[in-house]
Amino acid sequence: MRLYVAIVLVVIPLVVQPFSAELVYRSNQGDKRFVVLVASDVYDSLENEILRFAHDLERDPERYDVMVWECDLDIPPLEESLDTLGWNAYRDTGACNIEEATALRNFLRQEYENDSIVGAVAIGRFPYVLWEWEYVGKLRYGNSNLYFEDLDGI
Repeated sequence: MRLYVAIVLVVIPLVVQPFSAELVYRSNQGDKRFVVLVASDVYDSLENEILRFAHDLERDPERYDVMVWECDLDIPPLEESLDTLGWNAYRDTGACNIEEATALRNFLRQEYENDSIVGAVAIGRFPYVLWEWEYVGKLRYGNSNLYFEDLDGI
């Protein structure tokens, strides 16, 4: 009797590939870099306002170097995600996507490490993560803004 053993190696990538982001404007005017992320589904309709915001940041006494990125995100349409929620319709669970949130955080971390950004703002529907805690014997959930704020782990 022969015993055959098969070894299967499964490789799981630890780095999430970044979402698609295209640099659509960069001022190159100031010393402090500021990132404006805009969801691609709202960019065209808000382009003038976004550029006005970028110019306002450039003229600020702090003199920001503004980078505007148009971001293509893998988030289901809002109507689809709200239809499946029922009683919890106020929460946009379609955007609660850890993979996209991790890709966004990695993108911001890269900008922080490479270009020393001092701030960022996101315009449109962007992914978010939840944190959970127990209160009076029940699990509670809340949005975690710290996930995107602490890019260097210090």
